[in-house]
Amino acid sequence: MEAHAGPRDQAVAAQAKNHCMGILLAAIGKEHGVSAQEAFRSFGQRATVADVMMNLPFLFIHVLAGDFVTRRLLLRYPPSMLTVMLIVCQCLPSVGCGIESRSARKR
Repeated sequence: MEAHAGPRDQAVAAQAKNHCMGILLAAIGKEHGVSAQEAFRSFGQRATVADVMMNLPFLFIHVLAGDFVTRRLLLRYPPSMLTVMLIVCQCLPSVGCGIESRSARKR
């Protein structure tokens, strides 16, 4: 078994994962008064409201970054280039958020 990559043998990895999931689901079931099977059925399911609330801070950061970049570019470039500037202002924060979400998935 490697310290960072985990077990090299997929069968050993699956067995370790199943063992840990069993312990986790039993603890969840004990804490909430349900069986491990009931906890497993609802495992990984979230309400839409929870998803929206988790993404609101990222939307807020995206809007703030777009506003910041727009204001900086308005000071630097003439208003005749407004259309191109606004397109760039929306693309830059989108790319930044995309890179951040991709790097967060790799962790």
